[in-house]
Amino acid sequence: MSTPPTPPPVKPRKSRVRNLPWLVMGVTLALTLAGWWQVRQQVNQAERARFDRLAERVVTILRSRIDSAAQTVSGTRALIEASNNVSRQAWAIYVASTRGYTENGVVGVGYVERVRRTEVDAFEARAREEWDKRFTVEREGNNEWLYVVTRIEPMETNAEALGRDIGAGTTRRSAAEQAMRANEMVLTRRISVISAGGRIPGFLLLAPVYQNNEPVATPEERTAALRGWTYVSLRIDALFEGIVHNTEAQVDFEVFEGAETTMDHLLFDADGHLGSAAVPRAVVQTDFAGRTFRSSIRIEHYGRTWTLLVSTRPEFDAASNRRLPLAILLGGLLTTFLGTGMTWALVMARRRALILADQMTVNLMAAEAESRRLAMVASRTANAVGLSDVDGKVIWINDGFIRLFGYTLDDARGKFG
Repeated sequence: MSTPPTPPPVKPRKSRVRNLPWLVMGVTLALTLAGWWQVRQQVNQAERARFDRLAERVVTILRSRIDSAAQTVSGTRALIEASNNVSRQAWAIYVASTRGYTENGVVGVGYVERVRRTEVDAFEARAREEWDKRFTVEREGNNEWLYVVTRIEPMETNAEALGRDIGAGTTRRSAAEQAMRANEMVLTRRISVISAGGRIPGFLLLAPVYQNNEPVATPEERTAALRGWTYVSLRIDALFEGIVHNTEAQVDFEVFEGAETTMDHLLFDADGHLGSAAVPRAVVQTDFAGRTFRSSIRIEHYGRTWTLLVSTRPEFDAASNRRLPLAILLGGLLTTFLGTGMTWALVMARRRALILADQMTVNLMAAEAESRRLAMVASRTANAVGLSDVDGKVIWINDGFIRLFGYTLDDARGKFG
């Protein structure tokens, strides 16, 4: 009796999706990083633009304050040009009428007359007779011309300036003569200005006044035609005061005289973080450590150059969207890990299902082989063997059954055994 062939073993299936979790992780991680980078770039650009607008607001406010002072100088210049002799009372009334426009740094509004040194005594005598018996001209130096302050308001805080020769020194004189030759307003370098009986850091903004109907086409003609100068005195701290508040305290700024950002050129430090201006050193990058943005802005106005260093304050960062990229990154990483975990679970479930299916196939093939062996045994034995279904009806008989009972398979099939 021959043995039925043994079924071939079932080969393990090669899973084509076992690397799917890693693929999902790679794709989602790449998308997360790309989204984070893109949003980060856009947020940085938006925050830089916001900082630039705040820095421009600082410059705009500063320019407007100086221009407001310049308008006062222009008004007093027109007043002098329209009259041969403006009385102190008229000067006081006019300055008082402009008081609302001369805030933010203006501490005095004055007029300077040019007087030849040989004529000082006669000029002083005439002034004492017309204005004040206490009027005294400062006579220091040996310059041919004296530039004497003859009008100043408010008098209660600027009385000490009356009779001063602003041409006695170098800084004021050079600015006055520059204005005279160019027929333009000129701002002095940093000086000490008089205010409330003391001296404080500040500037003078001067405009020349010429004799009416005199030619002023050339510097020489302007020098010959000059009558004097109208001016405003500005105090540095008041000029810059409150500008930070107008930016919701989101930026800080420093002002330097000229193009050099060194402590000896420092005019104003809004929050004082640079330290004492008496220490001669350069301002360096580490002075702004921890500040998100910083900008250097050059301002040219009325013959002077100022350099502004504008930088962000913690309030700027608090109002920014700089946490958005981090939120997107963390959310993307969480999504990546969740997606990878779910994919891994699905792949493992599929793998277990395939292993179970393979095992069931092996068991079925073994059962079929066993059935074939039993059928072969039953078909070769001399005894009568028959098989019936669950209802007891014959579905198969062997040759022994046929020989013993005389029924063929067709005769017995479907009958009750």
